[in-house]
Amino acid sequence: MKLVLVGHSSGLLGAERSLLEIAQGAVMDGNEVAVLIPNVGPLQDLLHEAGAKTYLAPAFSWMGPKHHLFPLGLARYCQARLSVNRISCLLRELDPDVVVTNTSILPAAAMAARSLAIPHVWIVRESLATNRQLRSGLSKRFISRTIFENSIAICCISNFVSRQLLDLFPGDPRRIHLVSPRPMDSVDRAGRSIRLSPPLKLLLPGFFSFEKGQYRAIRALAVSRRAGTNAVLELVGTGSWLQLFWLRATAILLGVRRSVRFNGWQRDMASRYRQADMALMTSGNEAYGRTTAEALGFGIPVIGVNSGATPEVLRHGGGVLAAATITGLADAITRCANMSEDERRLLADEARAAGAQLASTPSQYDQLRSVLKEVRRSDSAA
Repeated sequence: MKLVLVGHSSGLLGAERSLLEIAQGAVMDGNEVAVLIPNVGPLQDLLHEAGAKTYLAPAFSWMGPKHHLFPLGLARYCQARLSVNRISCLLRELDPDVVVTNTSILPAAAMAARSLAIPHVWIVRESLATNRQLRSGLSKRFISRTIFENSIAICCISNFVSRQLLDLFPGDPRRIHLVSPRPMDSVDRAGRSIRLSPPLKLLLPGFFSFEKGQYRAIRALAVSRRAGTNAVLELVGTGSWLQLFWLRATAILLGVRRSVRFNGWQRDMASRYRQADMALMTSGNEAYGRTTAEALGFGIPVIGVNSGATPEVLRHGGGVLAAATITGLADAITRCANMSEDERRLLADEARAAGAQLASTPSQYDQLRSVLKEVRRSDSAA
C-alpha cells in the first residue's frame, strides 16, 4: 500500500514522535510511505532512517494560539484553502492509496484528498472544544463537521477527544476509532531505580505554554515548599521566549528560582526520565498525555491533574490524581514527598506494571492498520 502521512511540524514533541512511530510501523509492514512536513527539522532525519520519504509541503493552519481569531482567523482559513492546490499537485505525483493527516489543525491535505477521491483518514490529537490555544475564526462545530465530511475514518487518541468531537458535531460514531499512543519502544529502561532520598525530583516535559500548565507546577511547588516539602522541579521543553521569560519570572517572584530548572527538549529523553523520582502532568485539558505514558514506561509514578484524558492513561495505576487547582496539585506533591519508602516503592511498582501494560498494547500503526484495511476495502467496493 502507498501511504502518505501529513504532519504539522518537524520537531520531536509528542505528535511528531507519534507520526514517526506510525511511519516506522508502516515501513516495517511493507508499505511505501511518504511523509509531508512543513519545514526542515530533526524529525526529517529520523523519518529517513526509518525508510520513509519526506517532502516539504508548507501549509497554513485553521486553528492556533494567536492570530486566529476573527477577522484574522478567516484570513488564516483562506490561506489554508489556498494550500489545497499545492498539496493536490503533490498527491497526484505520489498517487497514494490512503492519505492520513496526523493533526486536526491542518485541513489542506484532507481537502486535497477529497478533491482527488483519495481515501483520507484524520487522526485527531487535540481536544477541540476546551483547548484554549486552539482559536479560530471559524466555529468549532464547523471544524468538526469538516473533519467528518473530509474523512472516511477518524482516529481519536482518547475517549476524551472523541467525546468532544461528537459533542461539537453529532456525526456517525461508527466512523470513529481509538488510536492511542504507547510508551516509546526505542528507549533503554535497564537499570532504572526509584530515588528514595530527598529532595523529591519532579519532571515535567512538554511544550512551554499556558495550556500545558507549567505555571501551575511552579505555583504548586511554591505552595508545597512553603509547607516544608523538599521538592525540586525540572521543566524540559521548548516554546517562545515570552513563555520562557514568564515562567522564569514566576519562579523568581514566588521565591523558588533555585528549585526550578529549565532545560531544552532533547532527542533522547531517557536520561531525564531516569533522573526523576516522579513526573507531572499539569494540563487540565490534555488530549492523551504521551509523556505520562512514557514516564510509566520507565517505572516513574505520575502526579496528574484529574481532568482531560489523564485519568484514562492512569487507569491501570502508578499515578496520583490531583484536583485541577493549584492547591490540589500542591497537596499531591506534598503527599508524595512525605511517602514512606515502602509507599514509594509500591507506587513505583504500580507505575512499572502500568507502563508494561501500555507497552504491550498494539502500536499506533498497528491500531491504524485495521482502519486502513477497512478504508481500502470500502474504497474497492465503491
